[in-house]
Formats: sequence, structure tokens, C-alpha cells
Amino acid sequence: LMKNVRNAYENNNINLLYKLEQEEIYKWKKYNFSSHRYNSIMISALAYDLNKQLELYQEDITLLNEYLFKVENWGFYEIMLFGNSMSILPIESIITFSKEILNKTQLYSRVKKNKEKLIRVLLNTIVYCIESNRPSSALHFIISAEKILERHSDLYFEKVKLLYLSGIYKIISGNSDVGIVMSNRAIKIMDALGDINAVNNHEIYLRKKIVFSNTANPN
Repeated sequence: LMKNVRNAYENNNINLLYKLEQEEIYKWKKYNFSSHRYNSIMISALAYDLNKQLELYQEDITLLNEYLFKVENWGFYEIMLFGNSMSILPIESIITFSKEILNKTQLYSRVKKNKEKLIRVLLNTIVYCIESNRPSSALHFIISAEKILERHSDLYFEKVKLLYLSGIYKIISGNSDVGIVMSNRAIKIMDALGDINAVNNHEIYLRKKIVFSNTANPN
């Protein structure tokens, strides 16, 4: 399922995401396994992330939120479900769930795919904190991600992304000169690796944050 979902998302194929969502709803109704219901909500969240004009159902958001609040043992499935559904969750829930996952880092970091998923969830959490004007929470997760990445030298993409976001945090916190240097350093690494789409997207976001910072903190 996730391979098809990932391919559809990366190719902006909302029609395929809708088809996969309906298949999960069908399985849920046929087999009465709640995981299919949560999968369908996750897929709709990814579609919404691609197109904010799509309709969301509060019932779905509430159902997913309540399920995640009840999770005691966060495994790969729960982290994946949460990480892919962030676009429809309240920022308070995102911060709460990310902190809960962090409290159990040791449990996940032994398995590489769990470790990578955990870090990417934290990176996304930082983005949502920045976008929701929660700089103190963003800093909390930046520091937490740095500590985890210090122990893992093989997560190059994640380290570059964290460098970039740390720069963005500096910019919105009033330290633009340092922040711009940090974010541009990360972009240069992406460019050296030949990831042109990433370079373009991150340059656009950086310019937007610089403009916002200059507007919010005029000389």
C-alpha cells in the first residue's frame, strides 16, 4: 500500500490517491479492521497536502486524533500514520505526539527504517512549528533532532535538512544574517548532489521567510 501511496504523492497524482483511499474504505467495511479506516484518513491527508481545496471531514480528523492520543506503544505503523497525516492535525496535537515519540526514541532507533522515519517526523514537526509561529517548540525539536543525528553519521539528507531548518529558525528569531548563511549552505549541498527540485523549493521558501522576517522586524 505505502509504495503506491508514496508514488502517487510524489507524482501529485490525486486521482490515484483517491482510488487508494476508497480501496481502504472498502476493506474497512468488508473486514472491519480499523487500520484500513486510519489508512484511508492518512491518504486523504496526503491528498489535502497536495491540494488544500479538497474537502476534509472533521469526523475523520477527530477519529485519527483520538486514536493517536490513545497510543501507548508507538511502533513504525503509528509513526508512519502520524507523519503522513500532519497536514490535517492541530498544531497542539503535532507537538504533543512528537514529544511522545521522542520519549521513546531508544525503542525505535535500533531499527534503521524506524530511525529514519522518526527523524523525518521531527523535521516535519519543526516545519509546522515554524509555520504556526511556535519558535520555542521549533527549537525544542531542532535540539532533539541534533542529538539523535549526532549518533547516526549515515543520515546525510536528514542532516542537510536540519541545517536548512535551523537556519530558517534563526531567521524568524531575528538572527537573519546567521540563518541565511546556514540555509544557503544546506542549499549548496543539495545543489552539489544534483537535486534541482529540492534546491528550487528550498530557495523559494528561504526567500519567503526572509521577506517575512524583514516585514516583522523592520530596521
